[in-house]
Amino acid sequence: ERSTAKVNESIIFEAKVTQGGEPVEDAKEVEFEFGREGDEDTEIIQVEDQENGIYRLEKAFSEAGIYTITTHVTARDMHSMPSEEFEITP
Repeated sequence: ERSTAKVNESIIFEAKVTQGGEPVEDAKEVEFEFGREGDEDTEIIQVEDQENGIYRLEKAFSEAGIYTITTHVTARDMHSMPSEEFEITP
């Protein structure tokens, strides 16, 4: 079940970065990469603000479609790239 939101509705994306159960507050790089099904281009936004290892971004989308968010996290010699799909409806 993918989450949905409406066009131009603000969505808050969060990445919780932990290592060994502890929050990572000094990640070298946290980026959210957004892609829309059928589009070749993606948009990458670097996220700096965090609180207790939770990196947060608020974003709205102007076009309906199925999107994928990939979170790129580089911290303490580790790189992870979890992805999930969500849908923007008219």
